[in-house]
Amino acid sequence: METKIRFQGSEYLFVGDLIEGGAIATQEQYENGECSSAHLFPDGRILRFRKQIGVREDIEVIEQVDVSIKPDAFYNIFVSPTWPSNRE
Repeated sequence: METKIRFQGSEYLFVGDLIEGGAIATQEQYENGECSSAHLFPDGRILRFRKQIGVREDIEVIEQVDVSIKPDAFYNIFVSPTWPSNRE
C-alpha cells in the first residue's frame, strides 16, 4: 500500500514516511520503476533536481492505495532511461 497525495494541484503516490521523507512519483513512474518527480526530505523540504519546489505542508494526503510494480520495473530501478548518465 502506498499513499496517494495531492501536491501542487496534481495527484501523486508518496512512497515513504511523511516525517522521515520519501519519493513523490506519478503512478506510472512508480509502476515502471522510473525516477520520481520529487523527494520529501526529513527537514520538510521538497526538492526536484536539487531545487526546492515545496514543503511538507504543501502535501495533502488523499488515501491509501494498492499499486504494484510491473515485472520489468526492477531493471529500470538500476538502469533508468531517464537518468542523465544514460542520455546521449
